[in-house]
Amino acid sequence: MAKFFPPTITTAQRTAITPDKGEIMFDSDLDTFYLGDGSTLGGITLKGDTGDVGPPGPLGAVVDDTSPQLGGFLDPNGNYIGMGKGGDIASSSPLVIDIDGDYFDITGTNSFSTMTVIENRFFILEFDAVLTITHGGSITLPGSTNFTTAAGDHLLCFSTAANTVRVVAITKADGSAVVSGLFNVSEDTTPQLGGFLDPNGNYIGSEKGGDIASSSPLTIGTNGDYFDVTGTTGFSTMTVAVNRLFRLQFDGILTITHGGSITLPGSANFTTAAGDEITFFSTATNTVRVVAITKADGTPVISPNGGGAWNLIGTIEASDDATLTITGLDSTYDTYAIGLSDLIPATGTPIAHLRVGDSGGIDSGSTDYNYVYHITASTNPTIYTGSGSIGDTHIKLGGVACNAFGGMLFLHRPGDGDSFPSISGTCAPQNSNDNSQLCVIAGHRTAVITLDRIQFLFSSGNVSTGRMTIWGLSHE
Repeated sequence: MAKFFPPTITTAQRTAITPDKGEIMFDSDLDTFYLGDGSTLGGITLKGDTGDVGPPGPLGAVVDDTSPQLGGFLDPNGNYIGMGKGGDIASSSPLVIDIDGDYFDITGTNSFSTMTVIENRFFILEFDAVLTITHGGSITLPGSTNFTTAAGDHLLCFSTAANTVRVVAITKADGSAVVSGLFNVSEDTTPQLGGFLDPNGNYIGSEKGGDIASSSPLTIGTNGDYFDVTGTTGFSTMTVAVNRLFRLQFDGILTITHGGSITLPGSANFTTAAGDEITFFSTATNTVRVVAITKADGTPVISPNGGGAWNLIGTIEASDDATLTITGLDSTYDTYAIGLSDLIPATGTPIAHLRVGDSGGIDSGSTDYNYVYHITASTNPTIYTGSGSIGDTHIKLGGVACNAFGGMLFLHRPGDGDSFPSISGTCAPQNSNDNSQLCVIAGHRTAVITLDRIQFLFSSGNVSTGRMTIWGLSHE
């Protein structure tokens, strides 16, 4: 039987020619047969995985197939399957994933919300800087929330469809965990706890908000939990969301009104001084309870014995004023104390007067007041004189022409009482000869009014200096 021997040539000879279609040659360097197809330089290998087989035969190297496909599961046979590091990718939106590898450095700080990538790719991104990846649409992030990278962070990604990516895992460069599905709690505008918050030995911070100008209602900002209140406008209501704990520091004197939507200790109005601080809690929308008051001078707000406290309603210092008027009296207290201290007339030796009023103003009609007083003097201590009126424009506090005046009076009725507003007390005018006088006085407004103010004045001229103060006497 005749034997067929194809031409035997070296690799150098073979790769220098294009064999004709059907021509067979043997490469003696590689011990491999090659078949010519009339177009392939060097021919097509006929070497298979178990020896020489007919054309076209399996590939000698996978690299020769530009789109290799498996006919079954790939058995690595104890070897690894490598992955290539691709070139750096400049951050952009969309972020374009190259095909020169499976691991990429992302440079730059341009945030993105989409990626350009083919389907069924498994790839890793390392970030060199801070940028934000937007969750939603074509990118799915753990916790369904945006993620802001830090230098050195890694993302493991898989493209479930063309340009559609699921982030499978995140490794943060600082080793911190991704807690509760959030990469940054500040990205959740309405965070909620699933149980009690354990601070784990750490503190929970509070923020100082911007200054608040005093007004009624007083509007509590949302940019912090501690606020400076500027100005001197008193208030009786607040605008605030439910369940807020916040603290106010006051820069000036103003009155906070108890009752309605604001509950104050001792059920009494409170007049601030500069530096006073108050802690509030809103039990409902625009409904506030005062939890604690810290006075700048360190004095207690309510007497330690828990009852009978004198709660400041208001105080006013004279500075060449025609009258001294304090408002803010209401139904909170059944008795009010009126302190008159070191009141000096601007001119002459006038007589001290007292008047009252309601929200419409001070009453000064010709028959608005009824009063009586008795006087004794240091010059004649055993002699008492008296006088009074059943109709006057004021209550006369002793009828003594004086160089100076002081006294302690009491209003024996709440602001909305059912009887005439009645006042009594003792006064100590210093007469024109600088002798001491003792006056016992009683008087009332000759009508039932909703009293909210009291006024001191001299019968002529201004009040040069001195002070008037009013307290509400608590019965609790």
